[in-house]
Amino acid sequence: MSSAGAALNINPPHPGSKSSSMPPIPMNPGDQEVLHNYVQDSFQKMVRPPGGRLPYSYVIPSAPAENDSADRLKGTYLEMYDWDSYFVGLRLGVDGKADLWKNCILNFLAQTKSDGYTPRTISPTRYSDYPDQCKPFLAQGSYLASKASQDFAWITPEVYQKLASTLTYWETHRQKSDGLFVWRRAVETGADDTVTVLSAPPMTVEGVDLNCYLVKEYKAMSLIAEKLGKPGESKKYLEKSENLAAKINEKMWDKQDHLYYSLDSRTGKPIRIKDWTCFLPLWAGISSSEQAKKLVDNHLLNSKEFWGRHGIPSLAFDEETYNNAKRVLIPGYHTVSNWQGPVWIVANYLAMIGLETYQYHKQAVEIAEKIVKLVADDIRKTGGAHENYDSKTGEPLFAQNFGSWDLLADILLDEARKGHDLTALTQ
Repeated sequence: MSSAGAALNINPPHPGSKSSSMPPIPMNPGDQEVLHNYVQDSFQKMVRPPGGRLPYSYVIPSAPAENDSADRLKGTYLEMYDWDSYFVGLRLGVDGKADLWKNCILNFLAQTKSDGYTPRTISPTRYSDYPDQCKPFLAQGSYLASKASQDFAWITPEVYQKLASTLTYWETHRQKSDGLFVWRRAVETGADDTVTVLSAPPMTVEGVDLNCYLVKEYKAMSLIAEKLGKPGESKKYLEKSENLAAKINEKMWDKQDHLYYSLDSRTGKPIRIKDWTCFLPLWAGISSSEQAKKLVDNHLLNSKEFWGRHGIPSLAFDEETYNNAKRVLIPGYHTVSNWQGPVWIVANYLAMIGLETYQYHKQAVEIAEKIVKLVADDIRKTGGAHENYDSKTGEPLFAQNFGSWDLLADILLDEARKGHDLTALTQ
């Protein structure tokens, strides 16, 4: 398994020969201040006291409207969501509020069943989306929150066992004979209408994203076990992380296209769709230097595919199903947010870290500048950040008053300029 230590020693120029796209729009003076004020105001509205099923204080992924009632069209989500809580937690850690991040994790673990099943959406009155499993960010969040607060004592034997059981659940219910893991359905991925999973039968898509998350989750469990004086378990989890990383490179890397593809577990064949998840092995630090160079130069920095004026689209510009609809209806389910083209801050954030990991510093900073301007302009014009943006025009699309990973925009540029990775699992 490669790591940031195996990063490229190059800083390639923008591949202008691949596209005639316009250059990025320069940032405005005061963009950072606009973002910072929005983040601080949002946090005041997003924190909730303990209640009902949730025994600890928590953070919802939005800055609610004045009436504080659930209205997704206005960006008001009153539930806790799995990966939203992780990315909000990263921001909490920066602000010295890691204890609130721990509380969010403990609320999820309070719902964990004996087999490790943990719902991905919870609120004081219920949990939703059964039987979708909570995405594997709980151990990563636990380690990073502990490191930020310099306190691992809150990870009691019971908490540790519950974290371990969530991984057991993935291994028992979602791991296929090839060693890779499958999503249950598109909505479970968090990228609600992702084309890669949307049309496939349930439990058949071995997602690049899911397997990269699990590489990092195993690594986090290894570090937690080491901190808690469990060397044998630390070694076991580290081996699982390294073995899964090797399988991703062996089975998901397409040598012809120079891309990572999700797989159809029934056939082992690649699902040849270019979306934002193709670059997550860069964030996970598992690509070789050669793979990273081909992946970045041929695809990520190719503006016919992903290098957009307003950020990286969630689906490549040249994909047949690329679109910027505000909402998409999934037949048989419900309306969901669109991941078939719009710019999402989380996808750009993880791509930025991937570029930094492999020494594409100039391009990482450029992504950060695009996102800072995109969100700051939105706040100036509409009074709030949106959940996603038109990747061709930069127009805000859905769910005003959004918080969640949009709150990272406030520190994104500083992180890029310093080459710092808030998600890094280091000692």
